[in-house]
Amino acid sequence: MTSTECDNVELDVLGGPQGAGGADDGTGPDPLQCTICLGDDGEIVQRGCCCRGHAGAVHLECLLALAVHEEDTRGSWSAWSRCSTCKECFTGAAQLRLAQARVARVDSRPDVDEDDRLAAKADLAIAIFDHGNLSESEKIEVEVYSAYKESYGEEDSRTLRAMNNLASTYRAQGKFAASAQIQEAVLAARTQKCGEDHPSTLSSMNNLASTYGDQGNYLDAVRIQRRVFETRQRMLGEDNPDAWVSANNLAVSLYGLGKLDEAEEIAQKTLKVRNRVLGTSHPDTLIAAANLGEYVHIQGRHSEAKLLLQDAYDKFVASLGPVHFFTMYTATTLAATIFALGQVEEAERLLRETHAKQERILGPEHPNTLRTSGILANSLVRGDDDDAGLARLSASYQAQLRVLGPNNVVTRRTETMLRSRGVVIALTETTNSSTAPESAEVPLRIR
Repeated sequence: MTSTECDNVELDVLGGPQGAGGADDGTGPDPLQCTICLGDDGEIVQRGCCCRGHAGAVHLECLLALAVHEEDTRGSWSAWSRCSTCKECFTGAAQLRLAQARVARVDSRPDVDEDDRLAAKADLAIAIFDHGNLSESEKIEVEVYSAYKESYGEEDSRTLRAMNNLASTYRAQGKFAASAQIQEAVLAARTQKCGEDHPSTLSSMNNLASTYGDQGNYLDAVRIQRRVFETRQRMLGEDNPDAWVSANNLAVSLYGLGKLDEAEEIAQKTLKVRNRVLGTSHPDTLIAAANLGEYVHIQGRHSEAKLLLQDAYDKFVASLGPVHFFTMYTATTLAATIFALGQVEEAERLLRETHAKQERILGPEHPNTLRTSGILANSLVRGDDDDAGLARLSASYQAQLRVLGPNNVVTRRTETMLRSRGVVIALTETTNSSTAPESAEVPLRIR
């Protein structure tokens, strides 16, 4: 999984206090109290930022009241999306509820100018995306982009932010060519307007590189992501979350090139930093854990991988639900690991359930659905003389070849499965010649 960066609100380049929330996860004997009203009655949730445990506990209604107060008294919108303590964005239920409330508030006030109204909608689109509703996110982002373009032109910073976010949604939907076309235009405009090392330019570089990786162009992806990672570490500091977004994505592309040792080393460091800075249940931490579990699984350390993947999967289910695309992606990797451990029935059950959900929610030709279909088809082959099973696996390969192309790791993995079973595959001019792990699966590239 890679992390895509949305920037309808410019990123704060200063990292928050690393000690916010400490190591406390709120599971101790003392009941959680809302950090705003200090009460412990009613439903208390986590803000989903770097503050966690007791430091991150809050009543949603108190958080909403604080955002309204900050807007009314200071004219600041930041409390609607970003924690005032650690300076990081909210995630989870707090993120979505605040975004919905902000849109409802601006829609009810005729005195709010159109820019603020569009910014609120852009924040809501990001929150909806992060909760897995890609079609609704796309609908809002198209509306926001069209409004900015009409009012300010194609190269205004607000229009470019809207384009960046729309491209991220296209990419999550598997529309890689459309995403890359927009991202290349945004990157060119930002480089000219802001310079190569500006945070917005680096965000565009990160997103475009991840799309290149999705298209199988891992060499260019690694080149760009390595530069972004090194620049962000130099400018923002080693613990800045944005730097480790770049690191996570660099590891994914290195994995696509077959450089497993370096990918795992970076993934280990990413997980360590995110555990300390963001906490063990933050979505970005879970992405890092799931990716590391996949690299470990590919290298044959299946028991170790299962521990990482099972924990990440369980936490994704708890925080995002069983049908979020992060959750379903991790379920596929976990099932592949369980299958490698010889737990065939359990693996096939999980693969069937996941594939059915992905077909219904993402569509039969979404990259994640195609990935699961190949792994499921391989698990159902009962020996090299199972013609029906091999036909299913071949059909999965043809679909991956048509939709993802020959260089994508998912396609290459299924090709390797077929060859290992004695199926002859004709070489074509587009057949990929780069090295890659023989049982490769594509780690999560996520916003």
